[in-house]
Amino acid sequence: MIWTLADSFWDFHLGDVVSAILVVIALGTYLYTRKHDEEAVAQRHAENTVRLESLLQFRENQEELNRKRDEQITQLKVLAESQIQIVKSQDRRLEMIEDEIRENRKRPS
Repeated sequence: MIWTLADSFWDFHLGDVVSAILVVIALGTYLYTRKHDEEAVAQRHAENTVRLESLLQFRENQEELNRKRDEQITQLKVLAESQIQIVKSQDRRLEMIEDEIRENRKRPS
């Protein structure tokens, strides 16, 4: 009885060989695809890092442009206020001149 168990352990059938080969192929395929997937993930990570860096640079440039624009807007507001004050003072001077001309016309010579 012991010899039959030992003999049957060492008896290989075609189905056993095919099953073993399929297991080895499946394991090899799994390891290959895993390695390939890791390489693809690493490549995507590198690409995403480059994209993020370019987006960060664009954002910094945009913030700088926005800051300059805000400064220009502030300067234009100050300039506009100054011009409004100048126009108001000139308008007041014209009113004073018109008033003086009216008074001169009313006075008998």
